[in-house]
Amino acid sequence: MSHEKDERRFWFRGSTMAVGGRITGPICESIDPQGACVLPPGGGYASASIENFNFRNIVRFERVTSTLSGQKVRHPDGLAGETLVTTAIEGLNILDVITADRVVARITSQHLENERESEILPFGSQFENLRIGGIPIELESYPELLRGGRYKEITGSSRTDSFPFIDANGNPIKTEEPQTKPAARSQTKQEIAAGARPEEEAKESRFPSDRTLLAPLFRLDKKKGVIPVGARTKGQHGIFVPGFGIVYLGEYLITRDSRQLTMLRVELGCPISGSIVCANAIGNGHWDP
Repeated sequence: MSHEKDERRFWFRGSTMAVGGRITGPICESIDPQGACVLPPGGGYASASIENFNFRNIVRFERVTSTLSGQKVRHPDGLAGETLVTTAIEGLNILDVITADRVVARITSQHLENERESEILPFGSQFENLRIGGIPIELESYPELLRGGRYKEITGSSRTDSFPFIDANGNPIKTEEPQTKPAARSQTKQEIAAGARPEEEAKESRFPSDRTLLAPLFRLDKKKGVIPVGARTKGQHGIFVPGFGIVYLGEYLITRDSRQLTMLRVELGCPISGSIVCANAIGNGHWDP
């Protein structure tokens, strides 16, 4: 990491949690965060690992590893703050209904000093041998979230019918009518002499730049496996499992400056009630004002 005095400071942001939650009935107990790890604001490296966790035979895993890294890197395009946030769960088992060999949440970001937005990608986030009631569920990611990592690129993808933004229940939200900015004007001689940058060409936008958005990382309509008999989809990213509860897959929270990914959230609705979150990752940071 460079320590040149004339460099601006980058405030790194990164945190993970592998498993956590709360059981509300018939007992009332918290599941303490497992594999939780935080990246220092100045960058560096942080990691955590846990083995053979079992919470009252409700949720258990064989091993958890979390790794975070942040540093400033000089590229031909300029200085960038780069962050890696990843957490992986091996041998996950929730009430013998949900099982997975491996669940990975991974977020990388690159924020160039001269750019307003970061390039943030969840590439590498995955389920390995995810099963619900013994039935394999193989999921396909939305390519719009993997090809472009800037807020303006993701929100631009909302113009296609194949990519939904959703509310907390997984239902598609209505997009606003596109607002077109006035056409870019020509620069004056004085502006050119002063080195002023030309205005960007007008682009359509369906969301204000400060709006927080929720998106499903995976497409349930493109699953390769089958939903277990008796189960049904709920919204764009949920599966209702009778006698168990609702399983939400790949919740991706998007702001202009950060991303938060929750690979698995279970709302128990059976003789055992409560909420369990698995593989949560938050990433990015900011340059000094």
